[in-house]
Amino acid sequence: MAKFDLTPAGSAVLLSHEGKRYIVTAAHVLDLYEGRPYFIGTDSTWVQLPGSFRAINPPAGGREADVYDFAFAPVSEEYARGLEGCEFLTAAHIGTRDTLVFDGAHRSKYVAFGYPLNRLELKRGSHQTTTNNLAFISNIAPRAKYTKAKLDPRSHILLEFDASAVMGPKGAGPAPMVAGLSGGGIFRVPGLERRGDLSPARLSAITIEHRAADKLMVGVRIDVVLEGIGRDTRR
Repeated sequence: MAKFDLTPAGSAVLLSHEGKRYIVTAAHVLDLYEGRPYFIGTDSTWVQLPGSFRAINPPAGGREADVYDFAFAPVSEEYARGLEGCEFLTAAHIGTRDTLVFDGAHRSKYVAFGYPLNRLELKRGSHQTTTNNLAFISNIAPRAKYTKAKLDPRSHILLEFDASAVMGPKGAGPAPMVAGLSGGGIFRVPGLERRGDLSPARLSAITIEHRAADKLMVGVRIDVVLEGIGRDTRR
């Protein structure tokens, strides 16, 4: 790939788990440009991703039918040190086996975070890039929507997301483009559920799909991702 000839693909999350470091993303992000190198942006440069990502083989319907759709790559401590300004989330920042609340004022609330494709600014003259992120706050979807989507709350987080009507800095209106959030983190925020709760936000899921017709953002729970990493480690 020519220098600074960058095509945005998606987002990723960095994890520190059981003494090892991992990069996690949505598997379909890696399928976009098969055979081409991938890079992760740091505070000062772009660092090529390792080529040893593990992912479940897609079902008969292809990756679009894959309801798990995650991939991960173990990276060395030396590689991790080269990701200037990037933080690997530890167990203190990861929420596993959390109890979901589907109804009432205290129902589970989340922030989804990632890097939309249309927000990468490439300045060829100065050889600089700017990667602007996007975050949105939402409630967990009702149980009825899980049933309709044929997904289990033990393995997935469904967020209410009506792209035609969101509240932003300028009031109600259509959401920005969200293509590229796949692979980014979905964090549960206790302080949004109960006044005065100072518990830190914790990573709950990895974004894998926007189901616009159902007004849902879909994430695979971090429990499922860590289970996949564990199985791979035990081989």
